[in-house]
Amino acid sequence: MGVRGTMDEFTVREFDDPAMALYALDTALLELDRQLDRVLRADGQSNAAVRALSLIAGEGRRGVKQCALGSTLQAPPASLSRLVDHLVRADLVKRSPHPNDRRVTMLEITEAGRAVLDDRRSQYGRLAGLLTSEGLKTAAQLVPLLQAMAKDVGHAAT
Repeated sequence: MGVRGTMDEFTVREFDDPAMALYALDTALLELDRQLDRVLRADGQSNAAVRALSLIAGEGRRGVKQCALGSTLQAPPASLSRLVDHLVRADLVKRSPHPNDRRVTMLEITEAGRAVLDDRRSQYGRLAGLLTSEGLKTAAQLVPLLQAMAKDVGHAAT
């Protein structure tokens, strides 16, 4: 059992306690994340790497400033440098100087990086095929609720 526990520890009656409901939700999300990591890591890329690739690809041909990527990922500079170094070594991203400011490093996705993203999307599509139509509807309803919860918890922590 991990630090946060496992879902089979909870019964429905415990969800009357808001703290236990939040704990159960946290535990369920952790388990889902663990299982997705296990299935999706076949390409050898972490979720952080794939998220970075997705953000870089979203900027198109102009690329993204490395510091802007770090801000969006909320990654400390050392962690961001290690992540970008990994992506560059794997030929998933290329670095280039900013055309007008040599202090700024621009990042652009490569064809190999696009292939990793395409493969990951395909894997998610295959996994989504395992969901029932009811499960897909529930997931669609959960996403904005979970995003709002994350925002609220983030504000409460500051």
